[in-house]
Amino acid sequence: MRQQTIYINGRFLMQTITGVQLYAREICRYLTHQETRRFVLIAPTGTKLPNELAHLDFVAMGKTKGYSWEQIELPAYLKKRGSPLLINLCNTAPLLYRNQFVTIHDLAFLHHPEWYSKGFATVYRYLIPRIAKRAEKVITVSETIKQQLINQLHIQQKQICVLGNGLQYDVLNSHSDGVKEKLIFTVGSINPRKNLRTLVQAFELANLTGYKLVICGAGDNVFGKEKLIVSNPNIVFAGYMDNASMLSYYKKAEVFISLSLDEGFGIPVLEAAYFNCKLLLSDIAVFRELYGKVATFINPNDVVAASATLSQLVQNHTTNNTAVASLLAAHTYKKSATELTKLTDAFF
Repeated sequence: MRQQTIYINGRFLMQTITGVQLYAREICRYLTHQETRRFVLIAPTGTKLPNELAHLDFVAMGKTKGYSWEQIELPAYLKKRGSPLLINLCNTAPLLYRNQFVTIHDLAFLHHPEWYSKGFATVYRYLIPRIAKRAEKVITVSETIKQQLINQLHIQQKQICVLGNGLQYDVLNSHSDGVKEKLIFTVGSINPRKNLRTLVQAFELANLTGYKLVICGAGDNVFGKEKLIVSNPNIVFAGYMDNASMLSYYKKAEVFISLSLDEGFGIPVLEAAYFNCKLLLSDIAVFRELYGKVATFINPNDVVAASATLSQLVQNHTTNNTAVASLLAAHTYKKSATELTKLTDAFF
């Protein structure tokens, strides 16, 4: 059988690393060349290939970046080479290119466009449904989002494949044990979707002696004009953290809390479970699906209930180590990369 060349849309290599970009990088880390296939990362001119992805072939081309590169230059380049299979791992993809897999991480842009800047919401609401319907395969990260794709975008079930997130390489190579402190930790960009205002109010109402709340995450113009100004010295807005800093907080944190209103997977929750944090999560479908056996759940809109549950959690809740071990074994990037490879093999 002739070796097939499979291209991977590498526009994510020029973007700030959040959950979506992390997913793409970690999936690519575990893709390998075989006699029947080779993977080629393709990205705009000027993109630097990370060392951990040096095992893949790499092409940097074009005169533009961003949407222009993805929608115009990328498909033109591929069509000149016989329209090979293109894998897109970060939501967007060329609209006028059919021979591709597209990954859709969530549909929050449809549920709550007000959470985003007007331009971002408009582009996504136009682009994503059309790309999904034209793609050969649609990949997503949880059964919850799969059902949303079926019910809301009317994608056929047989067209969708769930390839979940996992623990990133730096986490897997970090000791999970740490000395716990009176620290409550959360990870999420400063935007309405993460519901940080309710979290802050719940923490202040709980009035936990000696405890600090540390919020890891930067603001982003994608998410409109959400701002939080807090004068409480026990609440720390740490901004965007590098991996080493974030891992140190996971190790120290007694409780990890997420009152997010909408998620596709919730990578930080999985990471917090690895570091033996007690988990307090909003009662939303995807969190119930993935973390139902390892977390405590609360109504994310009820400040009083969140405050009371947080107070109880720091006093008497212990983690279910057996359930956590099963959770971590079930969700790995290596497993998802293997399944993606099988998808491509079956496609030819």
